Amino acid sequence: MDSQPPPSMPPALPAMGQFTIPILVGTLMNYLLVGALFVQVYLYFLAFPKDNIYHKLAVGFLVIAEVSQTVGDSRDTIRIFGSGWGNPEVLESVGWSWFTVPVMGSAIASVGQMFFAHRIYVLGLGKNMLIPALITTPFTSRQITAFQFGAGIWSGVLIYRAKIFSELQMHLEAPLVAWLGGMTLANLIIVAGTAYYVIKRREPYFSRLTLTGLSQILRVTVETGLLCTSFALVNLVLFVTYGGNNYHLGICIWLCKIYSNSILAILNSRGHIGNSASQRSTNIVFQSGRINEHLRYLPQAPIAGRRVHMAALMADGFTWRVLPATLGFPVKNKQEYLLHAVELGRIFAWLKVNVRNPLDVVQAGDTVVLHVDGEGALADGTSYSDEYYLPVRGREGV
Repeated sequence: MDSQPPPSMPPALPAMGQFTIPILVGTLMNYLLVGALFVQVYLYFLAFPKDNIYHKLAVGFLVIAEVSQTVGDSRDTIRIFGSGWGNPEVLESVGWSWFTVPVMGSAIASVGQMFFAHRIYVLGLGKNMLIPALITTPFTSRQITAFQFGAGIWSGVLIYRAKIFSELQMHLEAPLVAWLGGMTLANLIIVAGTAYYVIKRREPYFSRLTLTGLSQILRVTVETGLLCTSFALVNLVLFVTYGGNNYHLGICIWLCKIYSNSILAILNSRGHIGNSASQRSTNIVFQSGRINEHLRYLPQAPIAGRRVHMAALMADGFTWRVLPATLGFPVKNKQEYLLHAVELGRIFAWLKVNVRNPLDVVQAGDTVVLHVDGEGALADGTSYSDEYYLPVRGREGV
């Protein structure tokens, strides 16, 4: 009796895990980081309700962009692991990733890099001072940021036209490498520039508080910058080294959220909300590195709540100068006060109008509280407004 031939087997599928696991891991990390971003945004608006309008616009853009990116990535993930599960054509289709990964990723990274470049510009006192190799300047970092943004848009257009992932490493490697490489290079320049300018701004006569503030600026910016640089570099290596799979998507999907969280971490590092120990005191955590100090303020003061974001200590012999963590000037006598009042401009005008006698209220050794807000700028880009500038430990009748 003749035996019938066994039924033909379907062609072997490639190792599906190389395509699906990176997408799954990337999506889970995306959800985790967008949750962290929402928490940071909540804390930002809670602690800095009157922050610089440009900071608020940047935060608003990041929230809208990240929500859009997360929705697009979720749509592709549901399509791959849900309605199209087991279909190789669905797995190969780029879906919305042409927009959510290179386009949105480069746009969000550009905002983050411009934010860091502005900090370098301010730390450099508004001058494009060069370091050896002539590369670490705000101008250079902005040029490279513009390049990587253009490369990201270019990559998105080409991926949209390609329709399938297998075309990326075979025919579209150049624009993607340009995008990822430009992103990595911009991050390296930003980290080096920040470290250089912060170290350059150190002076021997700076107070311990000011030096601590400079150290915090350096630490936070370098840490966040190195984090962005490391993941961008790993993503580039995975894309160039491992072809024919989706390994790079395990990082590329959520890379933009590293930038968003870094920006919010820097903005929120300027201060935090403390609880009042009594009716007449507030617990201030300085921008200079979480140093708890209990300062007295008048109950009638405009900031008679529990939210104070920055403070400056008066010190004898300390020449007035705008510094990253403090705004302080000595008040030894009437002549010296009037001399510095000329430099302070509208702040002095506010005191003159709103305080009965500023010379009686602001005494040598007093502490001045500065609420982050409005116009003007400190050396790290933090804005301030004179209407929240007031003396403490003043007379009860003020």
